[in-house]
Amino acid sequence: MRTTIGNTALIFAVRNGNKEIAMMLLEIGHADVNQPAEAGNTPLMVAAGGGQKEMIDLLLDHHAEVLGRFNDNGDNAFKVALARGHHELAQYLFEAGVKQQGEEKDEGEIHPATPH
Repeated sequence: MRTTIGNTALIFAVRNGNKEIAMMLLEIGHADVNQPAEAGNTPLMVAAGGGQKEMIDLLLDHHAEVLGRFNDNGDNAFKVALARGHHELAQYLFEAGVKQQGEEKDEGEIHPATPH
């Protein structure tokens, strides 16, 4: 369910800092953690802009993309946090994004068989 400007229940929960509702929506499968809403912002971007570390951890646990999603301004969650002055959080997001990219690369590689 979305509003006329594209906001979802998860976006509202994140924007209001309601971690319990966000967790419930994600756990029961009624929310897409990467669904962009108003101005192309994902729930992770909203949490990053609000400096909400606990919410960011919840969203990352549910596979929110850090560096690969961009809003209408061309910013990802890392850049949103940085622009709002959340420098430590921006660093945290950058490191999480690099880790995600490494995991995606590892999944696509063919690893040689281990000798027995």
